[in-house]
This record gives sequence, C-alpha cells and structure tokens, in this order.
Amino acid sequence: MTRGKEISQMKKNENGIYFFAAVGVAIAVFMCVGIILFNYSVNVKKELYETSSRNLNEVYKQVSEKFLQITGQQWKLLRMTGDFINEADGNEEDIRSFLNEWKNEWHYTEFYFVDDDCNYLSSAGRRGYLELGNTWKSLVINRESVIVDGSNPGSDEVMFFAIPVDPAYINGFSYSSIAVSYNTDSINRELGIKAFAKDTSSYIVYANGDIVLKSEGSMDTGGNIFYHLKNADFYGKSLEGFMQDVKAGESGEMEFTLDNRQYYLVYVPVGFDNWGLISMVPIRIANSSIVAVQQRTVWMAMQIGGLFFIVAVVVLYTYYRRYISEKNHEISRRDILFSIMAKNLDDVYIMLSWGDWRKLYVSRNIERVLGLKNDEYSELTDEFKKLDKKGEIPDWNDITGLDIGESVVNEYWIKPADSNEYRLFKQGCYHMDKDGDDVLVVIISDRTYEQQIRGHMEDALHTAEAANLAKSQFLANMSHDIRTPMNAIVGFSQLLLRHEKNPDKVKKYAEKIVISSQHLLNLINDVLDMSKIESGNTTLNLSDVNIADIVQEIDNIIRPQAKQKKQTLIISSDNVEYGWIKTDKLRLNQILLNILSNAVKYTPEYGMITFEIRGMNHTGSQFAKYKFKISDNGIGMSDGYIKEIFKPFTREDNNVTDNVQGTGLGMPITKNLIDLMGGTIKVKSKKGEGSTFEVTMEFMISEKKTNIQSGTGYAANMTQEDIKQSRVLEGKKFLVAEDNVINAEMMREFLKSEGALCDIAKDGMAAVNAFSHSVKGQYDLIFMDVQMPNMDGYEATKAIRQLKHPDAKDIPIVAMTADAFSNDVKAAFDAGMNAHISKPVDAERIRNVAANFT
Repeated sequence: MTRGKEISQMKKNENGIYFFAAVGVAIAVFMCVGIILFNYSVNVKKELYETSSRNLNEVYKQVSEKFLQITGQQWKLLRMTGDFINEADGNEEDIRSFLNEWKNEWHYTEFYFVDDDCNYLSSAGRRGYLELGNTWKSLVINRESVIVDGSNPGSDEVMFFAIPVDPAYINGFSYSSIAVSYNTDSINRELGIKAFAKDTSSYIVYANGDIVLKSEGSMDTGGNIFYHLKNADFYGKSLEGFMQDVKAGESGEMEFTLDNRQYYLVYVPVGFDNWGLISMVPIRIANSSIVAVQQRTVWMAMQIGGLFFIVAVVVLYTYYRRYISEKNHEISRRDILFSIMAKNLDDVYIMLSWGDWRKLYVSRNIERVLGLKNDEYSELTDEFKKLDKKGEIPDWNDITGLDIGESVVNEYWIKPADSNEYRLFKQGCYHMDKDGDDVLVVIISDRTYEQQIRGHMEDALHTAEAANLAKSQFLANMSHDIRTPMNAIVGFSQLLLRHEKNPDKVKKYAEKIVISSQHLLNLINDVLDMSKIESGNTTLNLSDVNIADIVQEIDNIIRPQAKQKKQTLIISSDNVEYGWIKTDKLRLNQILLNILSNAVKYTPEYGMITFEIRGMNHTGSQFAKYKFKISDNGIGMSDGYIKEIFKPFTREDNNVTDNVQGTGLGMPITKNLIDLMGGTIKVKSKKGEGSTFEVTMEFMISEKKTNIQSGTGYAANMTQEDIKQSRVLEGKKFLVAEDNVINAEMMREFLKSEGALCDIAKDGMAAVNAFSHSVKGQYDLIFMDVQMPNMDGYEATKAIRQLKHPDAKDIPIVAMTADAFSNDVKAAFDAGMNAHISKPVDAERIRNVAANFT
C-alpha cells in the first residue's frame, strides 16, 4: 500500500513539473512577442525620422529655390527699369508713369535712386538715407546686385533689392544704383512658407544667425536663431556643429528639444550670398499621420500577441492532458526507439528475472551480433552455451552467485552462430533491483574493431621503433662517414703546416684535403636533400630544357670519373623526336647523375657503362615519354638487397661496398624525386654480372621542338684534348660582401691568386655604401653573402638596384651563401641577383660565373 502511495505521489509531482513547464513556455513565447514588438517600434521610429527628415529637407529646398526665383525676378525687374530710364533720357513724367505702372503690377512699396553714399531719392520725391550696412561695399565698390533687410521711418519691415547702374542724374539728383523695396509680409506670401500649418517656424538668416525673414506665425527668437537655440538639447549633433554647417552653407536635418517640445530642425542654403533657410517643425505635427498608423499597428500586434499567447496556453494545456493520458503509450514508444538504437549498435542488452531466468527484455540486434534468433529466447541460455568460445570464459555459477549491486566483467572470443570467425566480446553481468524487481542485466559488446585498432597501433609503434632504430643506425654510420673525411682534413692540415717548406708535400696534402672536403660536402648535401624530401618541402621548378644540354652536362661530369678508372662510357639516343621539354633540369640531372655515379663507383676498372635515351609512344600532342636506361657490368646486387635499395640509410654489406664511400641516401633520394616528377624506376641486377636501371618519365613538350641526333655515341677511351680553363678572373675587380673574417680572407687570397682585385664589405650596409661611392665601371661583379648583420644580402641587393648609380641596374650580383635549397635560389633571383653559388665555394664555379657575367 505504501509503495502505491509513493508511486501516486511521484506521478502528481511529475504532472506538476510538466504543468509549470508549459506555463513557462507560454511566458517565454509572450516575452518573445514583446521583444519583437519593441524592436518593431524602435525600427519604425528610426524609419519615421529618416522619412520625415528627407521630406522636410526636400520641402525646404523647394522653398529655397522659390526665394532664388523671386530674387532673380526682382533683379530682372530692376534691370528692365534701368534700361527704360536710360531710354527716357531724363523725361521725369515718362519715368514716373512707368514706375507707377510697375508698382501696381509688382506691388512693391517704393522705388529708389541711390548715390554712392547711400542717399536716396524715392519715386515719390522723398529724400533720405538707405542703411546698406556690410552690403554697401558689394553694391558701390564691387558693383554687385544685393538684398538688404531694413525698414523705412514709420513703416513696417521691408526688404530692399538693389542693382548698380551707369551713373546718371534725375531731378538734379546724381545716382549710381537703383533699388526697390517690398514689405516683408508680401515676400513671405510669395515664398509660401506655410508647410505643416502655423506650428512651423521658418527663418531666412545670415551666416551669423541674424534673421532676415520669418514666416507668418513663427515664434519670436529675439532676432538671432543661434542665441534662441542655445538652451536646446540636440540629438546626434551639437549647437556648435549646427552653426558650423550653416556657416559652411551645408544642408541637413536633426532633432532637438526646447521647452519640453521636440522639433525637427531643417537647414538648407538659399544660394544667395551666405544666407540660409532654417525651419523648426514639431515632431508631433510632422509625424502625426505616420504615428497614428504606427500606434494602430502596435495595438494590432499586441492583440495578435495576446491571442497567440491564449492559443499557446490552450495548446500546451491540451498537450499536457494528452501527455497524462498517453503515459503508457510513451513508454512503449521509448521501447521502440531503444530497440531501433540497439538494432544498429554492436552492444546486446539482455534482462532476465533473477532465479527463474525468464525473459524480460532482449535487444533486437542479438541476431545480427551473435546469430541467435530472438523468437527462440525461451531457449536463449541453452543456445548461447552452444556457441564456440575461447579465452577466459566466465562460469555460470559465478554469475548466479552475485549479490544485489555486484557485477562481473569478462572478455573472451565467441564465434557467432552464422559466422566462421571468432570475434572478441566483452560481457558484463549486473545483479540489480529495478523498482522492486530482482533482475540480471547482461551486456555483451563486440570489441573486435577496437582490438584491430589496438593491433594497428601496435604495428605503427613497431614501425616507428624500427624507423627510430634505422635513424639511430644512420646517425652511427654518419658519425663514422663524417669523421673519416674530417680525420683526413685535420690530419693533412697539420702535416701541411709541418711541411710548409716542402712544395711537393704541400701540394700532395692540399689535394687530399680538397678530396676529403668534397666528400664531406656530398655527405651533407645528401642528408639535407633527404630531410627536405621527407618533410614534403621539395618543389619542382619547371623551365624549357634541351635534352642534348642535359646529356652534355652529364657527360662532362661522369666521363672524367670513368676515364680515371679506365672504364668505357657509351652514350646513345634513339627516337628522340622532341629535344626541348619542360622539366626541372636540376632534379633530372640529380636523378641521372646519382645512378651513373653509382655505376662508376661499383664497376671495376676496364668495365663498361652505357647510358641510353630512348623515345617511347607519345600519350598526346603535348607530351613526350622517354626511357633513360643505365647499365653496367659491375659487381651487381643480391636479390634481397634489390628489395631494400630504395629505403633510406641502407647499403649492401660486402667487402667491395665497404671500400666505397656513401651514406645510403643516393637511391632513396633518386626514387623520391622520380615519384615527385611522376616517373617510374625499375632495377635489374645479378651479383657479379652488373646492374640495369630503367627510368621512365613523361614531359610536356616545349614550344621549341628541335630534336637531338639519334645514335650518338661517346667512349671514355677515345682520344680527346682536355679543355683548359683560361684565366677569366685576371684583371677584374670585385666587391665581396662577407661578414665572416676567415671566408673573406680566403676569397681575397683566391682572387689575388687568379690575378684579380677585390674590396671586402663586412655586411650588407657596408656593401651598399661601398658601391654607392664607386665610379662607373669600378666593379665588374659583386659576390653577396646572404646571412649578414645590420642588412642581409637580399635587402642589400634590393637597395643597390634602387640606387641612381649608373651601374646599379646592370652590375652582376651573385649570391654566395650556405643556403643551398631551391627556394633559397629562387629568393636570390627574386631579390634581383643574377646567379647563386652555394658554400663551400668551388673555384671552378666562380670562374664559370665570372666568365658568364663579365
């Protein structure tokens, strides 16, 4: 009984929670409607201001144009009158008659003849003084038409329109100007400043704010509009800003509050002199019709919002009632949803009543995961026991012996009923008390995929460890390979100093130091090249290349090596239709030289090496496909090593290779470059008989389609004259920018030995200074280091190119730096340099560069 009351109370609490939740949702909806209405009101108010401002501005621009029209008409009238008076030739009767007719037609108050001292004679014969103020100079001196506000004794305020005329006499009075006056009220009637009824105050003012004209019904401002507005509160702009705009003759509109009333303030230039039109319109008058529409809209929106609120409350209450009546149906729907989820998961959920092990629940995915039919659940335990299992299989007695709240978890292999493979499962058994029901919950989860991931991670770990071991082995090998030439360099250097007076020994030791240094440089270049390839920073620089040039350069490098070992080198070509191609010349040379260098190294004396270039079937009109075949009859390779040849840090272990210097990086670099260029490489080799490398690559055909001669052959044992390098540096003078003292001294001594002179600059700034103070033709070439203090080589080159020195644009500048990658070469050319030499510098390379540019 107590248990039933608790359940009933829990349901009441749950119903109350849902009721208050429904009310909360309704309130939230009402608040959202209120926020929307508020935003609507703000936006409408903003739109009202912008619309009203534009309308007012346009109205008063038209008033301004009307004033200019009236002014033009009056001056035109005066000019016509002046012409008539001149034609009347002093006939006062005709003049008086004409003026009376014009007065009846134009309704002016009086006509005046004015002299240079502002004395006047009116058409009625009165004499007096006309106060022109600051406009006197404009009328009398500058001879310009003017407008002046003022008054006649005993009369209302008037407006004078005056123009200069040729000096003349009338009735004994000398005059140089004529003028006409109008009552201010008549001017106002002509202007028609009556927009927005009598609540509007409109003024025509001077730039200092003094009022010239004001519309009928305008409030009294005391004669100056600026002084009147000093106590007003402006929105968006200050009074000072408003005054500046009026003085500058700019138009605009704004809002202000004065005496607890809000106004629109509109100001536009009249277009005459520095006058302006200023109008103050009460906002309630300007927006009266639109505000009424806004209020009706807001009221309607509030009614709609209230209706929406009532509908929302009714809908939520109805939903709440349905929720109460469909509680049991929702439980069923939850069961369906859970079943759908379970069907698509690899976790099987089973619930059994404790003791009799009756079915309470089984997830529908049991057939997919374990191959057991769900309709056979009554025999579930028996069917499950029949499944093949291996590993740490849990004992049923251990499961049935669990106390409430205890659990046991096992992981073992199960072969599902519809499968031939074992899969790894994790089984968890939980003894639980669910709402007074004693149950056993069993969760069986497929963990095969996770186990596979662990296996892959272990394999990756082993691979990483192997790679780390290989690199450690590489570092050990590199330590040995680097120390070998370093030992020779250090040892022979000491012997060089010890036998400095023995020329033969000095030459011998120096040659060995050069050989060891070159070997050390090759080691470093290979390591850097491989590092850059592995980091993914290697890029291709495509250009038009002639295959014949590549063959010739390779022949110039490899043939002396082959000749030294008395080997025969044969180079031939066949079916090479297109000699000009687009490729990275440096990388293609590197690929072919790596393979040919190995052929020379691993082929004994009197051996034979062949290098064949063969054209293949073209894949299209824009591409040409070539095969580069390199064969030798050297020591060959074992079948096992051929599979490892392209892996980094590997070399075949035998007595012959131990005597050949190398890092084991040449072929991996070659393979990576071929892959980068979209080619393939094949290797055939037999131990003791030699090796053959076939590189197949496809190139875009250059617009230069000259073919090279087929069947060309070269042999290392042919008699040829060695080409001796002439002393191209002799008599030249160079500027060398180098911050390292030893390198600078070495460069000075080398150039001196070649018969050349040089000036040394310790950094980029010093180089720019030295060149800027040189005479035309003083330096033949500049060798520029890159990494220097104060100013680096790139900045120095750019600075030199921008100088007004006669040689600044044309003098050759050669980068001489330890930055040796392709992007470093590109950076040198982008800075304005002409060539790039990587350190350590090579004497032959310096001669070649000097020969090309001097």
